[in-house]
Amino acid sequence: MAGKWLSEADRSRISGWPETVVETDLFTYFTLSEADRRLIAIRRRDSNRLGFAVSLCALRFLGFFPREDADIPGPVLTFLSAQLEVPPESRGRYATRGRTRTDHEMEILAALGYRRQTGPDRHELVKWLTQRALEHDRPMALLRMAAERLRAQRILRPGLDFLERDVASARFAAMEILWTNTRRLLTPKLKAELDSLLTAPEGKAETEGKEGTKLAWLKEAAVSHEPDEIKQTLAKIDWLVNLGVKQWNIGFFTPNRLKYLAGVGKRSNAQTIKRLRAPRRYPLLIAFLSELYAEALDTLIDQYDRFLFEIQSKSVREFEQLKAKAAVNADDRRRLLAQVGRILIDPKVPADKVRESVFGVVPESLLKRVITECDIEERPENDWPADRIASRINRIHQFSYLFLSTVAWKGVPEAASLIKAIRLVERTRGKGGRGLPEDAPTDFIPLKWRRFVCPEPKKIDLKYYELCALWELRTALRAGTIWAEGARRFADPARFLIRPRDWPKLKADVLVQTTNPATAGPRLKTLTEDLNAALTRLNKELDSGTHVRLDENGDLSLSRLDADARPFELESFRSLIVGRLPRVELAELLIEIDQRLRFSDQLIHVTNHKRVSDIAMPSLYAALLGLGGNFGPARMSQMTSLPEKSIANRTNLHLRRETLSAATAGIVNFCHRHPLTKSWGDGTLSSSDGQRFETSGKNLSSRPNPKYFGYGRGVTAYTWISDQYMLYGTKIISTNLRDATFILDGILDNQSDLPIREHTSDSHGYTEITFALFSLLGLQFSPRIKDLGSQRLYRIGKIPDSPASSLLEGKINTTLIERHWDDLLRLAGSLKLGFVSASSIISRLHAAPRKNPLVRALQEYGRLTKTLFIVRYLGSKDFRRRINGQLNRGEAEHALWAFIFTGRESKFHKHTLEDLNDQGECVSLIANAVQAWNTVYMAEILDQMRTEGHQIDESLLKYVSPHCYEHINPYGKISFPIQQIMERTGLRPLRDPQKENEDVDPEEENDRNR
Repeated sequence: MAGKWLSEADRSRISGWPETVVETDLFTYFTLSEADRRLIAIRRRDSNRLGFAVSLCALRFLGFFPREDADIPGPVLTFLSAQLEVPPESRGRYATRGRTRTDHEMEILAALGYRRQTGPDRHELVKWLTQRALEHDRPMALLRMAAERLRAQRILRPGLDFLERDVASARFAAMEILWTNTRRLLTPKLKAELDSLLTAPEGKAETEGKEGTKLAWLKEAAVSHEPDEIKQTLAKIDWLVNLGVKQWNIGFFTPNRLKYLAGVGKRSNAQTIKRLRAPRRYPLLIAFLSELYAEALDTLIDQYDRFLFEIQSKSVREFEQLKAKAAVNADDRRRLLAQVGRILIDPKVPADKVRESVFGVVPESLLKRVITECDIEERPENDWPADRIASRINRIHQFSYLFLSTVAWKGVPEAASLIKAIRLVERTRGKGGRGLPEDAPTDFIPLKWRRFVCPEPKKIDLKYYELCALWELRTALRAGTIWAEGARRFADPARFLIRPRDWPKLKADVLVQTTNPATAGPRLKTLTEDLNAALTRLNKELDSGTHVRLDENGDLSLSRLDADARPFELESFRSLIVGRLPRVELAELLIEIDQRLRFSDQLIHVTNHKRVSDIAMPSLYAALLGLGGNFGPARMSQMTSLPEKSIANRTNLHLRRETLSAATAGIVNFCHRHPLTKSWGDGTLSSSDGQRFETSGKNLSSRPNPKYFGYGRGVTAYTWISDQYMLYGTKIISTNLRDATFILDGILDNQSDLPIREHTSDSHGYTEITFALFSLLGLQFSPRIKDLGSQRLYRIGKIPDSPASSLLEGKINTTLIERHWDDLLRLAGSLKLGFVSASSIISRLHAAPRKNPLVRALQEYGRLTKTLFIVRYLGSKDFRRRINGQLNRGEAEHALWAFIFTGRESKFHKHTLEDLNDQGECVSLIANAVQAWNTVYMAEILDQMRTEGHQIDESLLKYVSPHCYEHINPYGKISFPIQQIMERTGLRPLRDPQKENEDVDPEEENDRNR
């Protein structure tokens, strides 16, 4: 067991002061109380008084005494010296006698109630750390948690040597616990199967990406929904089932640990895993395969959903084309049928010669086509094209029976008949049967399918029965009324919510966090009062008729917002600032911001959790620019002369969504605390919007959309931005899905210190359910809604007649809200406490049956909060302008995103959603780094202008944003070595691919040398 794992840089940083101390911490920990002052006052010299105060506050703030040579942050010295009225520089003369510092520290420990760690304390800490290590394996995070626990217990943090060993001991103990539990699963047969995952058959190469192992096959992501790809996913599920994954009892893994180990397995090749010792190798493989089973089921259902959607889209399109063609051919049909009619009524044609005479004039194939066109023309405009779907049944049969039999289907009682129908279809068609039993369930069949499935009374068409069951299964999976046993996203919806038996214990905490009352009455009363006040303001606006008015028919008319009046001196002021920004290479900008903020410390290795060594930092920066700039490792290698393997390794092992999000949060926090950003906002308002990008190659997440991609396919990069211009969330989503499904994800997953309380979006980002969930989570939703006049508004109780109240046509069912208030709170608590992602639950709520009581209560509550918002929106021009202003910031941010994402025609080339999200996070990290750099330099420019005597109008600062990029070169510099080329004789040397593949990764070389 290695006890030493901290680098010298880590030790130096952890044992000293942080680079900056934020204002709130300064006031909280460095404000001297009366007791502090009395203790300090007995020191005779200024240096001792200030030195004592620094040590006193350091222990209160850090939980330990920083090393003597550590630089004290300037704000700390300034703040304390001002309170003591002594010069800051006197601290340099503190404790010239060695004993003085020791004596002072002993006094401070006693004064603050701290004590030194004892043997039992240390044993208890290791025991506590072991439990934390069972959740995750990041040593630096464990060390931070240990330090926080010691500070909470008022125990002086011991030396780093002790903490290093304690963290190592806890990690080792956690690994032993996992290994002990894993061995109970490891039968000789299972162990042999796991070992075989890591070995390639003879004659197969074992190079990365072409290793030919079973592990590599399992890790291959599905990239399309074609039948062959679906069968590949089914084959993986079948292999995992035969391995016994469904029977494994892996409750000894905590969810975080399981997810972490599965992530390591996904990013590691067979050779890397094979080199691990058994106590690490087998738990990792067990976790990876367990998670893979759930992911494979989710992928399978996604592929199934996409495949049926494509069949349906093609069938609808074909049906519409046939109707259009039938309409065009109507005259020809009439002439042809007239010919047939004349033959039929001609007495000269013998009865037994009628068919022969008709087909002599009109070919049989033509007559069949005409009859088909007549049938199509008689069908309603939006008729369900079940017959066109049935014409493609052979493609569906390539996988449908295996799909139905592989998955264990469960559902709510109302879905029992559909589940029975699925099992009947599987038995009758998938296993050689020829018909359905007389008691085959039919109550699940919707009206649009019924005339095809049951063409005659008591007769069922097996082909259409099967298709109807498949299509209804797709709908039920989306709504959550049927689920796949063992899946994650398509699991039992009840698992997404706080369990009823746990709810009473968590309810009080949820009420505090969401600011909700325990019963609906007080909330409904508050909303009623707010609505009445908003109606009063709206009536005043209607009376003035300036911005909003009602015509003689009672229709609403809202005037367009005029452009925000900008001060005439703004342009020259902005030019003064932007014109002074230094020209900079994007690579240099990243290095500069990293040196200031150390965001790269968050980009830790996937297995050993170490930050990149100093010697390998160039390859990390190249990986960031290669992924974020969309150039890829090969092109970045050409641009930087760094080994491609080194860049690819940094990308694969260090740039993951969790590390990139943590690094981004650090940049956002820095800007949130920066004085200049207060001119733009306080961080409480944000907005979200999507930007469309085309994809290249096969991609299960991409969708066709002619409006944006022509004949191609693409995805949407959905981003969340604060009123301080910082991107605090990024998610890649399907272009054809509504934004409202995902809008809460970024807010609830926000890792930064931004105190988001209000959020806005465009019209496609709202539904009544979205309004309800925002309110239940203690947030204000303020979207920009198109066609406000067509929105149905609702009243609650009796409202005095007025022009404004005439807009409220509907009535809120408060009884429904009150009856289900506790269920609504439990739903909000499940989202707030992270039991489920917002997009997972919202997609199911939108697809749920209309009679679902929870959905009806949510919609009713959402109608009330939507009505209140719209009335406020209509009654306040400033409110509307504020929303528009924030949305415009998001549009400007799109330009910066596109400026960074320039390589390879600005198309996404990744094939899995996980890789797409990694890349999206990387682009946002670089965009935030650009804005942080601009913020720092803008502040410096303003200081310089003040020094030069410029009068700075502070009111103009809110118009100068940090998302400018004209001074940044994202491509690197191009040289023209004319003389060298002229002096060269002959052609350039040809490449040696084998030698290129042997490029040494400096990080790996360092590890080998150590």
